[in-house]
Amino acid sequence: YQHRVRGHDETDRLSLCLLDMRSKKTNERSPMINSDLPELDESGLIREVVSEIGLLSSSVLLCATTLGAGILATPLIFSLLGISIGFVTVIFFGICTVFSIHMLLVAGHQAKAKSYEALMEAAFPKVGKILTTIFIDLLILGALVGFLVIISNNVDGVVKFLYKSTPPWYLNKNLLMIIIALAIVFPLSLLKDISKLEYSSFAAIFIIGATTIVVVIMSFKMMDRNLINWAAVTNPVFTVSHLFQATPIASLAYTCQMSVFPIWRELRDPTVKRMNIVQVTSNIFSGFLYCVMGYFGFVITAPYTSGNILIDLPDDSVFILIIRIAFTFAIIFHYPVVHFAFRNSIEVTFFGKNTSDYRFSTIRHVAETLVVMIFSAAIGIALGDLSKVFDLTGAIAGYPIDFIFPALCYGKILYFNGDRSQTGFGEPFSVKFKRLLTPNMILPFLMFVIALVSSLISLYVSVLELIH
Repeated sequence: YQHRVRGHDETDRLSLCLLDMRSKKTNERSPMINSDLPELDESGLIREVVSEIGLLSSSVLLCATTLGAGILATPLIFSLLGISIGFVTVIFFGICTVFSIHMLLVAGHQAKAKSYEALMEAAFPKVGKILTTIFIDLLILGALVGFLVIISNNVDGVVKFLYKSTPPWYLNKNLLMIIIALAIVFPLSLLKDISKLEYSSFAAIFIIGATTIVVVIMSFKMMDRNLINWAAVTNPVFTVSHLFQATPIASLAYTCQMSVFPIWRELRDPTVKRMNIVQVTSNIFSGFLYCVMGYFGFVITAPYTSGNILIDLPDDSVFILIIRIAFTFAIIFHYPVVHFAFRNSIEVTFFGKNTSDYRFSTIRHVAETLVVMIFSAAIGIALGDLSKVFDLTGAIAGYPIDFIFPALCYGKILYFNGDRSQTGFGEPFSVKFKRLLTPNMILPFLMFVIALVSSLISLYVSVLELIH
């Protein structure tokens, strides 16, 4: 989406061009244009739509941007919190995500915003755009690191299947990850036309579904053979530290807020009510898959559940081998799509890609791609564990994008916007406090406070885990 509109591209780019690449080529040589952006009428509805899609298609597209590598870590949520609290946590974050997106839709309708970034800029003109850029870039960087960690883990599983004994040194998982990254992922990431990779996201969704089915079937077979460690399943060790290790993973798993506005623009009859139907449907399906994968994945791996269900599964199964290889190829072809978004942010921020003076440079293009890949690979090797990547990314960027910024935008635009003399900072504190206690502001205010505190504590816990 990001090449479609000047000034509103930085948020849409994480939608990975799922819709836009169907109808037009995405090329990095040309500066972005805004001639075909749909306009909002006085009621906040879109006057002209590039391609209208129905409720079902919109739900599928939003679900495709929600489901991702995060589902591999959902069994760890149940391992850290136990089955009951695990279910509650996954469902709770799904409900919070629904409410968060509802706030974005209501505030976006009020502000006539066409993107997440535009909404933040409307609410906070001085800092909204830069804040959105920073945190979304951190979110994208976390995704790139996670992708390379998954490749490393999956390749290691394939090697263990082929070598029953200790494999030779040159088959080290990190070395193989670097070779794959430089030999395959790097050339793909140099593509200027990422429409060639438009189906990678949908392939990943199909593989995620297949992985979930395999895990469920394996769990029933293990139950039938009485191979489940029910003592470990029913008596997990719960601590407060575990809670703040699990919640960033749950927060990150539902992240789709950046994709809401692009899909809303494409929706037929794009009202707030219809888009709410889309996002509720998408989040219910995503939450269902998370609960299924989380529970059954925990059951078959307890008490040794890690942050990546694929490395916990048996190394001698042909079906698991196929899943690992398929997931690896899906990540290989999906990495360049996400990498495009990050690289484009660099071009927009530092080299004026949105301006008529923009000039494409092949040397700069290669250098940016290589530096970002080396940096993300170095972080991936240093962390090594997918759950650590998700914990840090969720704590640093997931909470702000998912809950903190939507609550701030909702409150600022609907209840604290206007001139200082009327509703701004010139009001006494008591007046502002009364505004926070209005019925429609209580839940957004609570979400903001809880998300902010959880983000800080989760970051503290994640750093302590890394130190230890």
